[in-house]
Amino acid sequence: MKTRRNGVTGMVMAAVLCAGMAARAAADVKSGPDMMVRIGGVAPSRSEDWDGAGQVEAQFRFWQDERFAVALSVGSATWQARDEYQESEDAYGFVATSVSGDTALIPVGASLLYRVPVSPYVCWILEGGVRYVFVDSGITATVDYIDASGAYYTEETIESDNFMQGVVGLSLEGSIAEPLRLVGSVGYQFDLTRPMETFGGEDLGETSFN
Repeated sequence: MKTRRNGVTGMVMAAVLCAGMAARAAADVKSGPDMMVRIGGVAPSRSEDWDGAGQVEAQFRFWQDERFAVALSVGSATWQARDEYQESEDAYGFVATSVSGDTALIPVGASLLYRVPVSPYVCWILEGGVRYVFVDSGITATVDYIDASGAYYTEETIESDNFMQGVVGLSLEGSIAEPLRLVGSVGYQFDLTRPMETFGGEDLGETSFN
């Protein structure tokens, strides 16, 4: 049984298509607050562990001038584990194991933004930030073992610690009708700390949700 969900061991690309709403049209924004909501998906690099992930994030942006902003973010993501089933048998007995389920993540954090105007209505936005990610695991592992002394069955949730994550991104933002702006984004997310996993009280080591 592969109870240790390795997730993504390196950086992965999160392709995100976004829709945003701001206080003013892009041509008029020099400073002040606005808000953006984006919905998209994450493409895990280790597809043997994860089928994929979907996410939504609300970002509250405070523009200091026409170039720089500080943003506060809160989001929600669901990572779907790839179902696994394995059987093995030797002179001592038979064992069957399975892993299935998904994990809910709630990232909360802040970013620095840099805006590069392309025209009065279109701009590029560069982002770099940090997220603290709360983890609610719904991944279940089962073990069915039969030997000369009898049959045993165990079903437990694979628990995971909260962790820190870094994000970098690039967005193209354009005004479509005041106060709405359409946003297309692409980005990377990577571990700053690795969460630890446990199964039935046993330490499984580090994992990743990137």
